[in-house]
Amino acid sequence: MKRIGVLANFKRNVEAVQQNVISWLLAENAEVITPETAYNVVDQDFLHDFLSDKGKTCDGLLVLGGDGTMLSVARQAAFFSVPIIGINMGNVGFLAEIDPHGQHLYQSLRRLIDDEFELEHRMMLKVNVFREGKLFQEYHCLNDCVIIKNTSYGLIHLTAYIDEKSYLSYKGDGLIVSTPTGASGYSLSAGGPLVSPEMEAMVLTPIAAHCLYCRSLVISADRTVMMEADISEIGGSLCIDGKTSVLKLAEGDRVTITRSELVTDFIRLNDKSYFHVLNEKLRERA
Repeated sequence: MKRIGVLANFKRNVEAVQQNVISWLLAENAEVITPETAYNVVDQDFLHDFLSDKGKTCDGLLVLGGDGTMLSVARQAAFFSVPIIGINMGNVGFLAEIDPHGQHLYQSLRRLIDDEFELEHRMMLKVNVFREGKLFQEYHCLNDCVIIKNTSYGLIHLTAYIDEKSYLSYKGDGLIVSTPTGASGYSLSAGGPLVSPEMEAMVLTPIAAHCLYCRSLVISADRTVMMEADISEIGGSLCIDGKTSVLKLAEGDRVTITRSELVTDFIRLNDKSYFHVLNEKLRERA
């Protein structure tokens, strides 16, 4: 890999690491592609413009930030089939695997430019919002989409359908539909299961459901989930990959979720398995 795009989340303390990375890559005769002006790496419009221009010619993208930054970049990189790898400048690091400290950083960069890596494909979700019977918005996400209430009080009445058949109707704070990648995020915090990331599945996890029988459900990625919410009293929003995109819902909106035709390609260097990383990271958070 000789043509490498470098993107950084400047809300993190990344300047020193970014300069060291770029200087090392240039010294090893790699071509480094960076934006020409100041930017916000979580801005989807910026990412689309960058990747539709210089970014799409990169062999891969090196992203300095946390998992949230990786999710933001992944959503646009998937459109252009550009693989990504992260230097973990955040707190968790499920997705951003390179340690920015010590020799591990430079050993990882060496493996990157010597093509000593594998590509790992992760499924994504396509989320369509229908308003007044017409397609209003379309999103693609790597982690999850969430319908959630807008206020700290009250409950929303939410109904979920699977392949047009009613599955769940309840009052609560919302509902998460996640990929296997997203199962270790918000869904896990809401009581959902862990799912091996190579699986192709969707996980439905209610948030603070006001009932005794509401539990997470794992279904095939080939199914269609449709959600309707009564938000007339307290309002509700659709959140895509956390706060990467947020849409305030209108009464009567329908949200459908299917497997996306896009995939995220992760560049994997580490010999650690998903299960090793999972155990390591969850133990850190305990």
